[in-house]
Amino acid sequence: MDAVLVMYCPQSTSSAVDAANAVIPLAVSALADKGKPVFTSWLGGASILEARQLFDAAGVPNFLTPENAVEAISTIAQFRQHQSMLLQSPPAAVLMSFHDLAKSIAIAKRIRERVLADKRTILREMEAKELLAAFHLPVHIGRLVQSRVEAEKSAKEMGFPVVLKIDSPDITHKSDAGGVRLNLINSRQVGDAYDAILADIKDHYPEATIRGINIQPMLKFEHAREVLVGISRDATFGPTITFGAGGVAVEAIADTAIALPPLNATLAEALIASPHIARVLSAYRNIPSVDMPALVAVLIRVATIAATLPWVRELDLNPVLAHPNGAAIVDARIVIDRDSPITDTRYQHMTIFPYPVELERELRLRDNTPVHMRAIRPDDATRERAFVAAMSETSRYYRFLHPIAALSDEMIARFTQLDYDREMALIALLPDESDIVGVARYHPNADGKSVEFAIAIADKWQTKGLGEALMQNLIACAREANYAAIEGTVLHGNIGMLKLAARLGFQTEQIADARETTRVVLHFDKAN
Repeated sequence: MDAVLVMYCPQSTSSAVDAANAVIPLAVSALADKGKPVFTSWLGGASILEARQLFDAAGVPNFLTPENAVEAISTIAQFRQHQSMLLQSPPAAVLMSFHDLAKSIAIAKRIRERVLADKRTILREMEAKELLAAFHLPVHIGRLVQSRVEAEKSAKEMGFPVVLKIDSPDITHKSDAGGVRLNLINSRQVGDAYDAILADIKDHYPEATIRGINIQPMLKFEHAREVLVGISRDATFGPTITFGAGGVAVEAIADTAIALPPLNATLAEALIASPHIARVLSAYRNIPSVDMPALVAVLIRVATIAATLPWVRELDLNPVLAHPNGAAIVDARIVIDRDSPITDTRYQHMTIFPYPVELERELRLRDNTPVHMRAIRPDDATRERAFVAAMSETSRYYRFLHPIAALSDEMIARFTQLDYDREMALIALLPDESDIVGVARYHPNADGKSVEFAIAIADKWQTKGLGEALMQNLIACAREANYAAIEGTVLHGNIGMLKLAARLGFQTEQIADARETTRVVLHFDKAN
């Protein structure tokens, strides 16, 4: 149970005020002791005015109608869910290694060059599927044929049943123009379908350029549902991921939901659950559920394309057949932007900067002790709190420049929920990631051109070279982010930090009226 709604209807044998007085202490204690909100709806117009005043005085939510109360509960639940989603910090490529991603991007780059050299921005279906296959999406590329005889021969080699689809840059909706024939089970049907498609296209689009007809295996899966997965470019938010009901009636049904890339399994599952079609993707009556992990993987891989290929302006996978044993992409359309960069490691085309998984690495300290370094994540909140609490008073004072015993909830949120495009926090952990042993971070200054750093090392891990290793990597991050300088404030008594700053090339600057601190600055345009 997450919340309670108490309703009251006026009766001659009861008092609205007495009922309110009975509910108020229970509502207050439920919220204070168990965190369970109690909502009320006292019906009766003017007769319940005094009861509503009592609720207001006690801080108990009260509504004129049950419908308004239910809507309020729903709004709070949605807000809580959205806040939970904000804690997700997926990388650009969740399901791919660096090596696989580099290979996929290289294949996509070659396809892009080929298309632009042909003075096109719309990929042919086979090119689109070749790009999708490079990112390990479930597609069947098929063959492009130029004659009836070639179609019949290819169908025999491929195996029946097959599908024929027109290949033309001038026709977006192939089915509407008569450019698709399904479930062809022998050579005669294939040949007749080939001739019929050309005749229909000539009637509907006499000026259309026809490159040929694409022949593919007929994908038939028991209990399959047709869904749509796509990428579109918003002027404000950049690439967005679309998911919803697919098929030829997609515009008429208009059942879609949108999310911002990148996606992980949690975010993809939330996107799948948003449109109405989610109700029939799960099991119902004698129909088994679709393979949810396979569908989630499709969304994650499409989001990877959106994140790593800034030149993909539109991507339309419709339909995607989601079935109990997997998922299969039947048709694909991709539009590219010739002016967008081939790659962008700063993800300037996106609203959300992906989690920088590329920063993860093993550090070896002076005594050869291994530690794991990575960027901080929201789920490190408990580890961050314990790390600061375990520091000595002196170490905490050196880090925060004033006495502090523990981090507040607001500070924990600020320290662990980052915009990786503007700020960075690198943490060093034990190999099993049980404890944080060091943190180095920066955040932008008001000028937007320089950053302020801070660093803290667990007392038992000092003098091992960990601080220097973290600072070197943090400086590299600030350079990569195109900041002009990194600077910090160091207490005069923090001799170790002053020596480290000098080794790293920082210059010292005295601050007027600052008797206990020194400013250290590293200008990147002057640094070696």
